Amino acid sequence: MVPTDHTGGIESQLLRFWGCFTGTAQGGMTADKVLTRTERMQWQPPALSFDIERHGGTVMGSVYAEIQTWTFDLSNGRANVALGSKPN
Repeated sequence: MVPTDHTGGIESQLLRFWGCFTGTAQGGMTADKVLTRTERMQWQPPALSFDIERHGGTVMGSVYAEIQTWTFDLSNGRANVALGSKPN
């Protein structure tokens, strides 16, 4: 697990380099949504992964927030997202 006092700097770098990774258009995510919202960030070289809670469904009346688990593989410049849900 990445220490929480390091996540802000990593989030800033993700914002800066988001468009350099293939696959970042998945899941309706944009780079600006990452700042201050990542959870359970992990670094297992060459991959950085984190969860982020998305609330679009709750705005539309759902009682569930979507959890997206993002993985950035630095060895091949690829991002991937896995979708899940979490009760509010």
